[in-house]
Amino acid sequence: MTRSITEPSGAQQEWSVVGMIGLLFIAGCGIDGGLNQNQHTPGNEEDGTSLSIGDIAIDPSGQYFISNNADQIIHGDIATGSVTVLPGVEKAHRLAFGRPDKIFITSSGESGKLISYDVAKKTVDWEMRIFLFDLIIGDWQRSYPLIQVTDDHQQLVLVDSQRLRVLSTATGKPLHDLSFDENIIDVDLHPDGERIIVTLDNTWRDGIPNTEVVVYSIKQRSRTIINVPNCSDELELAAGGATGLLAPTRCAQPDSGGGGDDDEYDPVSVIDFSTHTFVRNLPGFGPTAVTPDGLTAVAFMDLDNLDESLFDNPEDIPTDSDSRYQLMFIDVRTLQFDSMEIGDNLPRYAMTPSEQILLVDADTWFNDARIRLLDIPTRQLHMVAGPDVRLNNYVITSDSSRALLLDDGLYDLSVLERVVSSVPLLFTPKNLNITPDDSKLLLREDKNLLWVYDIAAQDVVLPISIDGETS
Repeated sequence: MTRSITEPSGAQQEWSVVGMIGLLFIAGCGIDGGLNQNQHTPGNEEDGTSLSIGDIAIDPSGQYFISNNADQIIHGDIATGSVTVLPGVEKAHRLAFGRPDKIFITSSGESGKLISYDVAKKTVDWEMRIFLFDLIIGDWQRSYPLIQVTDDHQQLVLVDSQRLRVLSTATGKPLHDLSFDENIIDVDLHPDGERIIVTLDNTWRDGIPNTEVVVYSIKQRSRTIINVPNCSDELELAAGGATGLLAPTRCAQPDSGGGGDDDEYDPVSVIDFSTHTFVRNLPGFGPTAVTPDGLTAVAFMDLDNLDESLFDNPEDIPTDSDSRYQLMFIDVRTLQFDSMEIGDNLPRYAMTPSEQILLVDADTWFNDARIRLLDIPTRQLHMVAGPDVRLNNYVITSDSSRALLLDDGLYDLSVLERVVSSVPLLFTPKNLNITPDDSKLLLREDKNLLWVYDIAAQDVVLPISIDGETS
């Protein structure tokens, strides 16, 4: 039986298109380098998997996938290739996985809806009306609201521009409903399961930015506000959630009349979530990434725009360098850091599960513009042989031994051998994802056809038609 839930009406339901554009402009423009967020993973991706651009969501068990074809939502068995059109839902935007056979989908069918769906029974458990918003800037697209499922699968977090709701996954009943005066930039579920951390858009006063990081206690239903003297960006949790790092890539006061590097204020801010306090700013800028063990954070330094007052020891200020940019390594426990030269153009980087970094440059970073591999413990930067490709659409195996990527074809990067090679196929894949056991890729050829690629056999083993006809 389908249960229909009507969300509250009135002022709480409204949100500003202008404010949303400002939020996304801050998050998505101006810099080619920084943290690479083009990786796809099985299970729940942050903020939900976007299905509106042809992506493939693979359930955490690796048994089935969810994708789309035009307005229809397709459920496919990865082992057999059989597919089913899911009745009762169409025009999906975002998806998150709950317990086995449970998915949550935002849909813009007849009206905006959030739908809890049982893929085994092919039925809607419950649904509620929501307001959907899409924004496209160049090749970049994001659809709202964002959705996250808690680790215990008991609660679903629904994020609009200035409103956050926590719903029961079983019934859709609202459990918490929070509104904010500024746009929500990032939401993190603390590993303790007891707190939700909301990073709001920054404000300015006397030439200094301030970002409110709001810690919401689920049990106590209370908010703690941490004021951080920095611009807003995605928050990175480290050290098991004890420490937070907030570091924008660009931070300049609007209408300051400048816009050059001297107008920018973008340090690496450190937050203590055991005491709910701002600790200090470190020199450098973001975005940051944290190694899987939570002990080392990576950021950047720009020697043309470096706040020397943030160094504890003036002798640590890098001055004898021909390189404008440096990659910065921060010990999360001690906040000591060191850096290495990376050139005069800002690269992108992607963290792997084994605490290595895959680096890909801006077009002019290296003369040959190839992928580099950087080992964090040794600070050694390694060349990669093979074709010149980019990490614009890729997956990484869980043991970090390989990255498989799409760049007008399928390519296989061996991290251990430091070689990238072309994978011969009779088609050019548009989308990909990897099963949790690292054994198979799902490759989307076009709107009607997927292929299962066996990684060990290095061959496609099964076509899957998703033309909307049930098989």
